[in-house]
Amino acid sequence: MIFCGWGSYSPEELRRINELSTRSAIPIVADAASPFKHMPGQHIIRNAPAFFGLKSIQNALRPDLLLQFGAAPTSNSVLDFWASADTGKFCVHPLDHLDPSQSSEWIPATAASFLDIALQGLENRPVREFAFLQVDTLVDMGKTEFLSHCPWNSEPALYPLIYQSLPQDSALFLGNSSAVRDADLFSTENPGISRVIVNRGASGIDGLIASAAGCAAVSASPVFAVLGDLSFQYDISSLQSLASDVLPLCLIVLNNRGGGIFHRLPVADYPEQLQKYFITSPLMDISAVCSAFKIRHTKPRSPRHFTEALQRFSADPLPTVIEIDTDSRHSQELRSRFTLRIEQALQNISLP
Repeated sequence: MIFCGWGSYSPEELRRINELSTRSAIPIVADAASPFKHMPGQHIIRNAPAFFGLKSIQNALRPDLLLQFGAAPTSNSVLDFWASADTGKFCVHPLDHLDPSQSSEWIPATAASFLDIALQGLENRPVREFAFLQVDTLVDMGKTEFLSHCPWNSEPALYPLIYQSLPQDSALFLGNSSAVRDADLFSTENPGISRVIVNRGASGIDGLIASAAGCAAVSASPVFAVLGDLSFQYDISSLQSLASDVLPLCLIVLNNRGGGIFHRLPVADYPEQLQKYFITSPLMDISAVCSAFKIRHTKPRSPRHFTEALQRFSADPLPTVIEIDTDSRHSQELRSRFTLRIEQALQNISLP
């Protein structure tokens, strides 16, 4: 299996990784920030976070080889799958061994130089059905059916809506915390997305508006950034640069009133401490903040209104904030139900 995390891939590197996958009949596991997440192709696994963590899958499906380009996977379940796999594992990166588990061999090379050698004399293997790809297709169908019954502004359902609504040649910036993880789990294919950008670093939420503004300053196309209300609050001062430089950036702020990601962590078992020390709900009127910086603000009340807001920004790409109210507790309940639904659906599946 070929794991592709976030990174600065050249068009030629992408073409040749794709060639390596198709000629060797080895599927690609695409991270949320990987360009392959949005490329067409039946050899790409897009839903790994939904089923790689299941013990039944880990026991039944054992890859012969794991090869990583770019950074390590975003999803903890995919990271665990990588770490626990008892097979040959190789991490290709010119500067660092980007494997948190340190369970692989590091190949200190660029993707291009590695592929120069890997593709030499490679014999084409016959196309065949892969069990992993079969499971990925089943999970994708289950995800579509599950999300069709979720409220449009629940965090799981928002990501397919955002991805499907982005215009052609869009650059997408994913914030840290819940944003990049939900995109990894729930996003859908959209070949119109030209680039996905993240600022992982230490995975903190400070400075995300500044990072997205920097992307917009050098991007050939308008940038759409998805982040939470706490991330927005942490970097309010960067709105000044956004407004003064009139950057083509649309901030999609999912307002779940605080650090919603902590509903996923063990501290959620202690509601009083959770709310007081971790959720830290911002006492902030996002509309008023935008007004102070003379930045356009809108708060859609339906999927149609959201799509129309994106269309207005695309037609006139001035700094814009689209705020969507979400319920972090209910969204976490939906994530848990989705995970259980997938686990039950795959429990008795017959795999080769």
